Amino acid sequence: LEAEVTVEELQNGVSQTISKDEVMSILVDGSGATQMTIHWLDSTKSEETDIKASLEVGVYEADYDLQRYGVNPVAAGRNNGFEDVSQAGTGSFSYSKQINLTADAKLVRVKALYDETTVMIETNGTLATQQYRITSVVGNLGNQASDKIGKVVVSRTIPVVPPIFDFTLFTNSGNLESL
Repeated sequence: LEAEVTVEELQNGVSQTISKDEVMSILVDGSGATQMTIHWLDSTKSEETDIKASLEVGVYEADYDLQRYGVNPVAAGRNNGFEDVSQAGTGSFSYSKQINLTADAKLVRVKALYDETTVMIETNGTLATQQYRITSVVGNLGNQASDKIGKVVVSRTIPVVPPIFDFTLFTNSGNLESL
């Protein structure tokens, strides 16, 4: 038996399933991106067709400014102060929200609220590697007549700070301050 492992670096068009109250981080520093489109609620996944998930989006900038956006799928009918979005997403995604990025934007964090959802990110710039897709195939790879015995595909995202840190700042003195 032989094993073949490939690693693919993914930048734009990265998608990730985010559990309720968890986050996805997107590095935008140096990308030249001025716009980001966030697509969510994948209609091909039965667990996402109930249209529950809303998103909280935070854009962190170099001068420690934070821009926050809250978006609901319009069909959710919530009265929570978030923007109701009816714009259809790309492909199988039901909704999308476009946000503008400044030259100072360093990081964007997307948090799933109310339910789990799959999120896909597109920008008009060139992002750094956001995710790795690792594929391993095992079998008699040199023998064309033989079938492959197994294949495993996993995705590894960039390291993400837990969502609790969205409400805390580190200062130069090393102390923690709540927002």
